[in-house]
Amino acid sequence: MNKEIFFDVAIIDADSILYQIAHYQPSPALCRKALDDRLADIMADVGATDGAVFIKGVDNFRYKVASDYKGNRKDNLEPEVKDRLEMLYNYSKDFCVESNNAEADDYCGIAFKLAQEEG
Repeated sequence: MNKEIFFDVAIIDADSILYQIAHYQPSPALCRKALDDRLADIMADVGATDGAVFIKGVDNFRYKVASDYKGNRKDNLEPEVKDRLEMLYNYSKDFCVESNNAEADDYCGIAFKLAQEEG
């Protein structure tokens, strides 16, 4: 891949990344390493020099607007996957932005708009 810098900042919604890793990595240590590696790979792929990584936070305005928001999703995660996912979210809080009262992709959109405005 061409190593030019395409973006100064990578804006990443990491929620789906956490779910993927929790499903295929067998231990907390491997989960943490896989997340660190995946984020580093994304930044390298786009040539970013910095990153803004967003994860789910507490509450979400959409549940107040539509009580059945995401109602078609089944909670069928195996207990060990749930444990790894919870561990990953706790680990991620040290370096990710929690998207309180919204979705991580909402925060990504806001970050992108602010980055555009700042050039």
